[in-house]
Amino acid sequence: MRPFHLPAALLLCVLCACARDPAVFSGAASSAPPPEESSASVSVEAVSLPEEEPLRSEAAAQQLMSGVYYLEGTSVIEIEGLRQENTVTVAAENGNSSVRTTSDLSGALTTMRVVTIGGRCWLVNDTTQTCTEMDPAEMAGGFDTDFSGLTFEERGEGLFDGETLYYEQYSQNEDTIRFFFDGEGALVGLTRSIEDAQLAELTLRIRTLSGAVPAGSIALPSGYQTAP
Repeated sequence: MRPFHLPAALLLCVLCACARDPAVFSGAASSAPPPEESSASVSVEAVSLPEEEPLRSEAAAQQLMSGVYYLEGTSVIEIEGLRQENTVTVAAENGNSSVRTTSDLSGALTTMRVVTIGGRCWLVNDTTQTCTEMDPAEMAGGFDTDFSGLTFEERGEGLFDGETLYYEQYSQNEDTIRFFFDGEGALVGLTRSIEDAQLAELTLRIRTLSGAVPAGSIALPSGYQTAP
């Protein structure tokens, strides 16, 4: 089951108020015929451009494409001159997901989560200990935990949160995803440009990305008040 997107208005609230089987993974310049195997087992080596170094984003992209990952980082959002940094953790496994964001508003920390389990979605406020079920039909646009259709496009240099860094770019549907690396080749973060008039791009500085999803990270809390 494909995870739902977080709507832009709700994403702004969450990020600023507190904060597909893997598919084609192929290089734009590759001319080799596809291997005779299922798309789920397509070798990442197929995306390497001829006479160029291997993709630095190979491991990170494959991890995200698998649909099973745990990510910790800091989101940077700028809307109409307002810059907001938020601590973010994203857990995804078997079509379920949890996006947890913590922000400092006027000296008060606020933590909220969007939890998707079995096609049902909840907005969980860990600060007020409330839980509100959301209509899945409203979940469109904004932050998307699904990276299953990444397709490599190009590499180059570009701005990442004010720095000029090397990047490797992928596409997925109408989105553009770039992985950025420092001078030592270490992954710094990613950007995801989305089709949304208000929130055009999400910048995420990555501290940790792995396939080890902590137990209980995708679950509804017990004892919270259920909001109507």
